[in-house]
Amino acid sequence: MILQQCPKCVLTYIILLLGLQISAQNPVIDSLELLIEKSEHDTIALKHYIQLTNMTLGRAPDQSAIYARKAMKIAETHDLPKALMGLNSSLANIKYITGQYDSSFYYLKQSEKIAWSIKDTIKAINCRHNSAVIHHRIGQLDSAQVLITDNIKWFDKLGDTIQWANSHYLLGNICKDKDFLNLALENMYLALEFHRETNALYPIAEDLLGIGATLNELGNYDEAKPYFQESIALYDSVGRMPNKAQALAYLGAVYTSIDSLSEGEKYLRESLTLSQDLNYQSNTARSFQFLGSLQVKQGNFEEAIESFENAIAIWNNAGSFQNSATVLLNLSKAYLNNNQNQKAKAIFEQLILQDPYKNYSSINVDASELLAKIYEEENEYATALKYLKLHNTLKDSIALDDQKKQIQELQLMHELEGKETALKLQEQEINTLNQRIKIGQLQKGLIGGGLAASILFFTLLIYSLNQKQKRKVAETEAEQIKLKQDLAFKEKELTNQTLHLVQKNTFLQKLSDGLEDSIKTEVNPEDALRKMRTMLKIEPELDRDWDNFKNYFSAVHSDFDSSIKSNYPDITENELRLAYLLKMRLNTSEIAAMLHVLPESIRKSKYRLKKKLGLGKEKDLYDHLVNIG
Repeated sequence: MILQQCPKCVLTYIILLLGLQISAQNPVIDSLELLIEKSEHDTIALKHYIQLTNMTLGRAPDQSAIYARKAMKIAETHDLPKALMGLNSSLANIKYITGQYDSSFYYLKQSEKIAWSIKDTIKAINCRHNSAVIHHRIGQLDSAQVLITDNIKWFDKLGDTIQWANSHYLLGNICKDKDFLNLALENMYLALEFHRETNALYPIAEDLLGIGATLNELGNYDEAKPYFQESIALYDSVGRMPNKAQALAYLGAVYTSIDSLSEGEKYLRESLTLSQDLNYQSNTARSFQFLGSLQVKQGNFEEAIESFENAIAIWNNAGSFQNSATVLLNLSKAYLNNNQNQKAKAIFEQLILQDPYKNYSSINVDASELLAKIYEEENEYATALKYLKLHNTLKDSIALDDQKKQIQELQLMHELEGKETALKLQEQEINTLNQRIKIGQLQKGLIGGGLAASILFFTLLIYSLNQKQKRKVAETEAEQIKLKQDLAFKEKELTNQTLHLVQKNTFLQKLSDGLEDSIKTEVNPEDALRKMRTMLKIEPELDRDWDNFKNYFSAVHSDFDSSIKSNYPDITENELRLAYLLKMRLNTSEIAAMLHVLPESIRKSKYRLKKKLGLGKEKDLYDHLVNIG
């Protein structure tokens, strides 16, 4: 089964475990229905219902569901678990297409349960793969990543290279949605290379769609365009109409981005019509969303508002509130362009009330800034100041989140490199086994000679011992490489975290001083507010930053904490902080910036710390701390 999903662009649907080519030609469907009517045996009717389910799924999912349920009744009556497993998977696929994700999860669990009961491991793991697709689709990226990385191990173990490649592709999409765009492209190109070698048209189309969407996210519109165009042609050739609708929507968005608005509108309206005909809800919403953005560029604000409102209604009905929030922001901007400020203000405030510090922080950076401008124009300076402060706090939060994402991407890359090392060791094991097979075959040829057999036995024994020793050396070397990589990674992040703290808190102090001067010298609050816009007053988050720093410090200097505490048990937490920073060889000004105090205070603290550690005048505090741990 081939399952893939495009980030923010979505995998159009889960491929069936039962694999028949879609052919929705009415004469064929009529013929099969006639055969079912004339059939005297349930098993024959079941076979034809399954055919009809697969034939209509891509073009008429509602009709496909009717066929699937009829087939399921027969399979339940005759206790046919394999058929039930496939039909549950088909219904999961249909529910996914129509945006009924809870129902899709339900049928997948039923299918997986049956698969495990009949010891069909591959089908069971495929169901888990499909579940990962849905988790990805509804924005549960961590759950999707856990499932798919586990599935990669399973498919590698089972020797299912097709699903192994598909899983890497899905992992690429998850990485894309986590803004790990380079890692995303790396996985997608890997999948595309494998699928082109096997000439698997549908997977190739999915790979192309995902790569195009990632390039689009990077702003490489001209590079993305041919990927979408090729994917549309391939989807058309294999009869995957929902997927084609999705690719059309993204191609329309690309043309909108490069200001080819007439071309963009043509593709978006084709996508919208096809999606509505298929009852493909998520892509109908996406098409309305992209069309609204195009209409804003055309200056057709009333039409844009209607398109955005249609998209929001569909996303809300599907429970996809993150997508809905994104469109709400676009809708409110359209209201502003159409001089409907009060409606825009109401939406901005609605977005901020929906938990600004978590799921919607990036959206609310824009919402809070625009709210501040609206209230400033209404001369409500206190409220404007409140939203401006929120805007700057959110920007700071996002900057920290971006840093965490970079760390997570490095960690994920490191994990994947570790898996590659493990695979190389497995290859060595396989080569060893192949050598043993060759020796075994040679042994058969010499079986008649007792002396030859004895020689062969000792030769095999010596060879086996040598190979075992080589494997141990290889494993040791691999472990040493991994440890070095771990240490290098942690040292790099400790340095990054230290520089971030120094730069941030120095900047904060300058802003704070500048703001106080501005407020004292400005009589008009409106002028003070304008100055604030240029100064970016950000509240320090020293405790959270310090926790991040301490974690990296402990990872690199693992023995320092225990050593200094055992040698100097009365050392305080503040003194420990100072000791950490001195061990990093930061100067007095840098430490003052990190701890948000005056340099004079740091000089006094250094004197007290040196005294507590029992160091004489001739002893250097820096050198002493560097040598601990």
